[in-house]
Amino acid sequence: MFVSSVREAVPFVAADLSEIRLLADRTNVGITSVSLAHATVAVGEETVWHRLTATDEIYFILSGRGLVMVEDEAREVRAGDAVWIPAGVPQKIRNLGRIPLAFLCACGPAYAPECDQPTKPPLMIPSRRPAHTASSDDSAPRIATPSVGAHVSRSTRCRRASSGSRTTTGSVRARISIAFGPLRFRSGHRQCADVDRYQP
Repeated sequence: MFVSSVREAVPFVAADLSEIRLLADRTNVGITSVSLAHATVAVGEETVWHRLTATDEIYFILSGRGLVMVEDEAREVRAGDAVWIPAGVPQKIRNLGRIPLAFLCACGPAYAPECDQPTKPPLMIPSRRPAHTASSDDSAPRIATPSVGAHVSRSTRCRRASSGSRTTTGSVRARISIAFGPLRFRSGHRQCADVDRYQP
């Protein structure tokens, strides 16, 4: 058994500019499969765009209110919310509240500094989703129940439309999307699909 305390952990500034306290990872326990850290973003601050190259990450918000941006989407979060961030995807988080934004960061495999890399913002500006609205079960944390939808690569034959429009076969970028209850993020994994594109 190993027990650690956030009160005793030595804080440091991570590559994304958040304040981190390592609770259980390869440095103090020696485990490489998972890690857990406590992160804080000060009032009015935000992390820089970054990505974990080989590590999936889950945030669990402890206090405060923030805006999580993952690739080209954004979502407001508050205490009790959990956010899954796939490996290799650009991400950042902004403090929207009047108190420090505190959250747990669980990583699998275990976090390693060399996998935390600054990255450029996504080509598309993140679209901000509506803030959470109160409900009868507002006090309970929202549980992530994933439903996965994948676009499968397929080919279609070119046909000439009766109106005389020209038809060409093109290539589009498809996304694998994963929905977590009220949270919905798109992964960075893509595959090509051949589709008919009508040109007038």
